[in-house]
Amino acid sequence: MRRLPIAILLLLAMAVAGCSVASTAQEREAFAKRHRGPISIGVAWPISAANDWFLEGVALAVSELNADGGVLGRQLNVIIKDDESSVTKGLEIAQSFSEDIQVVAVIGHRNSYVSIPVSSIYERAGILMLSPASSAPEFISEKQRLVFRNIASDEQVAASVANYAARNGHRRMVILYDDDAYGKGLADAFEKHAGRSGIDIVDRLTFYTGPSELERLKFKWEILEYDGIFIAKSGAAGAQLVAELRAAGIGVPLFAGNAMDTPNLWSIAGAKAAEGMVIGAFFNPESRREKVKAFIDVFNRAYGTMPTQYSAQGYDAVHLLAEAMNRARSIVPRDIAAALHTIENWEGVAGFHTFDRNGEDIGDLVVLKKVTGGKFEYLDAGV
Repeated sequence: MRRLPIAILLLLAMAVAGCSVASTAQEREAFAKRHRGPISIGVAWPISAANDWFLEGVALAVSELNADGGVLGRQLNVIIKDDESSVTKGLEIAQSFSEDIQVVAVIGHRNSYVSIPVSSIYERAGILMLSPASSAPEFISEKQRLVFRNIASDEQVAASVANYAARNGHRRMVILYDDDAYGKGLADAFEKHAGRSGIDIVDRLTFYTGPSELERLKFKWEILEYDGIFIAKSGAAGAQLVAELRAAGIGVPLFAGNAMDTPNLWSIAGAKAAEGMVIGAFFNPESRREKVKAFIDVFNRAYGTMPTQYSAQGYDAVHLLAEAMNRARSIVPRDIAAALHTIENWEGVAGFHTFDRNGEDIGDLVVLKKVTGGKFEYLDAGV
């Protein structure tokens, strides 16, 4: 007999427990209304698989707030859990947070394919969820009232990259993508916005057998007169694709989303293969804004390194929750959510945040950068 995957079994068990989860939500709200002690916030992230200095950004924000008297006169208590980039582990963590009525909000998760299924658990449990990294369009739904993200969606990233490509003369492009929530969502968004910008997508595929097939595809794409490739892949897999494209003699300009903004681009693909690549990212360390300069200085002194985009997103997530709690004068999750909806053009280190009625961050957050001479050149440096 075919056995069901563990993740599906977990979801079924959680569905059966739906009534108890609803009662937990009521208990959580009652606790939040009477509680006067430390404020508990969960943090879920693939620490062992891909921390990328995210936790350090969170820790820096928490230490600053607590040193300044906390939020509403109370200290922040952060509970950190590693989801290992696993749906199964993510579901387990979401369930454990939902059973702790002291947890009023969760910052996380990183991967869209994890955040999408766990978001319904947090919603039913009455926990506010704020993801600093999950950009798949389907993560945010008008049906949910407690789910937010403080990062631009794939729609926004794709629009920025497509507009840039069109302005630079690209008219016939290929899309290579991962067949997961992030890859497919970003590929779909780029195809849509490319069309609006006057770019034809001449081919789109999610799988190839290896370098030999790339050589065959190169011949096909040349017949189709392609002039660029958009990559909707993540981390190591995306960097390996860049290396293989160049090894196959494919020299057209490459474009990608924020998941390619990782050290893997340099360690796996190498600076020569990545040269000229344009990436839609979320943090500009060369910004002239005083808030960014101060953040980089403090982070560097604390950890001896430059912050990453995930450091900035984690830092902003903590401060956004604190801002919403202060505005609401409450730690009740639905009050925090209502206050987040009032945030407009709020300056963070990653950009300016504005939340719409669905929990989407529609602020000015996308940064374009290009690999030039073995390092990133920020195309909107100084902003």
